[in-house]
Amino acid sequence: MRTNNIIYVVIFIIIGMSISFSCKKKEVCINQIWYLDADGDGFGTPYDLIESCTQPAGYVLNNFDFDDNDASLNPRATEIADNHIDENGDGKYAYNLYIDNDIDSYGASGTLILVNVPNVVCSDSDVPSGYSLNDDDCDDYDATTYPNALEILGDGIDNNCNGNIDECLPNNQITIECNCADGIDNDGDGDVDFADSDC
Repeated sequence: MRTNNIIYVVIFIIIGMSISFSCKKKEVCINQIWYLDADGDGFGTPYDLIESCTQPAGYVLNNFDFDDNDASLNPRATEIADNHIDENGDGKYAYNLYIDNDIDSYGASGTLILVNVPNVVCSDSDVPSGYSLNDDDCDDYDATTYPNALEILGDGIDNNCNGNIDECLPNNQITIECNCADGIDNDGDGDVDFADSDC
């Protein structure tokens, strides 16, 4: 009789363990919305989605991709300078520009920096204030001094950045009689050539 009782206890334990393991193996599968990641960059498109409790091949849980046909374009992409492309979709474009301290459209040498611009830059008119596509300014703290500027005679400054100071040129802003033998009243004071006190 004692043997039978032991057998019943063992059977009961085995059945109980079987039921317990069976319950533990049951898992609830919760449906989620998955988005197609056609370019495999880890970001899905909001325009192609399916609902499933398991991840379908080629789908992800986010829909942050703004171009699902190009893996180089996604929210975590690194901006590449000067290629006119917004790689990370933040609405800005990266360009190497020179600092223009005096806002005369000419930048200073040795000031090249990476700038994020809210528009494509194709010419000087597209560059934001304070920056320039070139580094041709010979004095970036004087807005009257830049390439091809009017040479202001008598100020002792190379206004047009050509390496010469106060040279007499037809388009200069004349403040002195710069040529005393050309028969022209260069400075407009009424005195010509050597009749002018400048000569």
